[in-house]
Amino acid sequence: MADAEQVHQGTLSWNAEKKTLGVLVPDPQRPGRTRLRKIKPQYDLGPDLKDRDPAELDGLEVDYTPRKGTPTDVRPRGTATTRKTLPEQRKGPRARTDAFLNPYTFIPAGRRPSTGPLADAPPAGHDRLREGLWTGTLRARLTVATPLLLLDPSRATPSRHNQDHLVHPVLSREGRPHLPATSLKGMLRSAYEAVTHSRFGVFNGHEDRLAHRMASTESQYMVPARVSEDGRRIVLLPGDTPPGGQAERDPLLHAAWLPRYRPKATPVAYPDGKLPEHGDPVVARVRRRTHRSGRFSYWRVEHIVKQNEQGLPVTPLPPATGPDTKVIHGWVCVNNENINSKHDERVFFEGDVAAEERELDPALRAQWRTTINNYLATHRTDDLTRRPHDPNTPDWSRHLDREFLDLVPGSLCYAQMAGDRIVSLQPVMIGRALFDKAPAELLPRNLHPATTLAELSPADRVFGWVAPSGQGAHRGQLRIGPVEPGDNAAFEDFGEDGFPLAVLGQPKPQQARFYVAGGAGDGSPLPERSGKKQWYTGNQTLRGRKTYWHHRGLSEHHWEDPVKDRTRTADDTGRFQEYRRPDREDGKHLDKQNRSVRGWVRPGSTFTFTIDVTNLTDVELGALVWLLRLPDEHYLRLGLGKPLGFGSVRLELDPHDPGDVRTGEEWADAYRSLSPDDDNTPQDTADRLELVREVFTEEAKALGKEDRSPLSAFLRVAHGIEDVAVHYPRIRPDDTGDDEPVGPDPDGENFRWFTANEQLEDREVHRKAGRSLPPVWREDPALPYHPKKHEKQSSQQHRTRSRW
Repeated sequence: MADAEQVHQGTLSWNAEKKTLGVLVPDPQRPGRTRLRKIKPQYDLGPDLKDRDPAELDGLEVDYTPRKGTPTDVRPRGTATTRKTLPEQRKGPRARTDAFLNPYTFIPAGRRPSTGPLADAPPAGHDRLREGLWTGTLRARLTVATPLLLLDPSRATPSRHNQDHLVHPVLSREGRPHLPATSLKGMLRSAYEAVTHSRFGVFNGHEDRLAHRMASTESQYMVPARVSEDGRRIVLLPGDTPPGGQAERDPLLHAAWLPRYRPKATPVAYPDGKLPEHGDPVVARVRRRTHRSGRFSYWRVEHIVKQNEQGLPVTPLPPATGPDTKVIHGWVCVNNENINSKHDERVFFEGDVAAEERELDPALRAQWRTTINNYLATHRTDDLTRRPHDPNTPDWSRHLDREFLDLVPGSLCYAQMAGDRIVSLQPVMIGRALFDKAPAELLPRNLHPATTLAELSPADRVFGWVAPSGQGAHRGQLRIGPVEPGDNAAFEDFGEDGFPLAVLGQPKPQQARFYVAGGAGDGSPLPERSGKKQWYTGNQTLRGRKTYWHHRGLSEHHWEDPVKDRTRTADDTGRFQEYRRPDREDGKHLDKQNRSVRGWVRPGSTFTFTIDVTNLTDVELGALVWLLRLPDEHYLRLGLGKPLGFGSVRLELDPHDPGDVRTGEEWADAYRSLSPDDDNTPQDTADRLELVREVFTEEAKALGKEDRSPLSAFLRVAHGIEDVAVHYPRIRPDDTGDDEPVGPDPDGENFRWFTANEQLEDREVHRKAGRSLPPVWREDPALPYHPKKHEKQSSQQHRTRSRW
């Protein structure tokens, strides 16, 4: 924490050659002399200096607040501190500093009713107006509460500063913002599915098991292996140590180490100077070494040549001398420099322990394919096809390529052993363990997309359905449009460059602490500190339907001037400019990970639209009206950037003319009289709509406990929580006190929170880690910040960047 009430003085110093900024401060060890304290301008400069060119600041006398020896809140001499604001000076709700709300949560997905109006049933159809079912038109209005991102990808242009970074304009027609009816219908359907507890309209791509990175201790049970020449068997190549022997005290490792990468190793090459390639059959002279840690020993390759077809070296090797040297025959395994600190590759060989052959059965082949697919799914295709330009950036592992999906004769891998049994095949020594169940297996069958007309849930009947197999479809009983912008509908224009949108997180369903629940069906999370082997197993279910919190309690200035980078400065509510990516001197805030936005639809803008319905039941129409009459200060979410607070909108029926909705027999009577408008007033329609809304509300109460039902969960998320900031998980930096808000990481390394949350202590989840995403119905659904100092107690697995 900062030293209370202390204000220190110094002089800013700019080093043009190294492009670093520091503060010259008095040296307590040498009176009358100064010492330089380096600072990070984006973190440590106060608002008055943050936007100035650092070169202009050279020699400026400043005041600052020290924090663990580092000058912070550096400001012009004689100006007031800006780091903290006194409580009596704050305006609006103050966000907690001990916890945050994850941007997304889940509406519980329990068991669906098997009978009644919310159960599966075939649709009423469109062939005629049916007695007792509602048909007609609703007139509604949408009001934008937080800026709405409606972007036009067809008119996106490359940034002037980086051709790979796109700048998106607002989707517009004739100078007015354009809201497609399909976007509005999609938003309504998503909400309708949740409140009616319908089937998932789409649930594709979740049939394969997910995986997690193994603990480093699992490498003890990995045995080098090779697929036989006929492709039917897996051949274990344990070297001089029997399978399982690496788990014993001071073991000799199975594979020989092949020096490859500078500067920590001098590469060992063939006599012609070429480096060994993956899969090469080789003969090598090796020397036994003890690792500097003293915990194991290994064979280190000193000379290497290729084998000929007879298994003999193509050129002579220097003779082996001494008891610690020998000659081995084997195959080179090259997985690329996928870790910054990597220095060796491996040679798999048959040594004093004979090779063993096992059947390469279909189950192992399927496990391998699923594992490789899981690796590929964690990366974008264009990232994998582009090689890193920075020599300090790790390379991609060899197996991150679709050509490695199938095991072929000669394929090299690692066999994970459990006793005498192969439990999995892995491309690297610390691979990925597949969970027992695929996500699709955890979703109750009556929540999977319908396969026949008889299985249609309320949302399928109302909004439409297409069979997953492609055989069969239903048009739906609802149509939206046209959508017209109101007179006040307008968009902001932020110029040619716009502003860089924050990087939006990708779904990570392998993070079971967020996505998996127990079997109760109310969204209860997994028990905290449960080990990864307890994820996606047994009678667990998925948490439910993903939804996004309304960002409540934002400062009135939160959305002002997005072009200006204020991401490191908390506002008067203790929140940050989460929606903007922090500027960086290296320009990496403009890359393929995010996009820039030229404009957004202004808050307060309105759009009007109609909803035509045909043959809806009381409950089907009532659910729609319920969404159109949410309580005050409750919002639906629309458009891009919902995790960042964009797109909170209100829907409401036109209070003067809600439309005209009648039952089939009422329409028949009206047509017989040839005067359909004479016997129906706006108040009649309003009364009918309120009646069906109440019918739906009563029916929906049976979907779960009152405080854990889909309706109550939906309302809580739509309202938001006033005193908790909403943002992606992040850790508390060392120089941030417990009473200070935690700002965004300029490098976007949100994974560090998850890393800290999985820390181990004596091979168990750390006592301060293992937090699951709290359910929406919990009194306090916030998550704690993990301190950076806790992260330092972790294992070494994330201390170097890797591309495994």
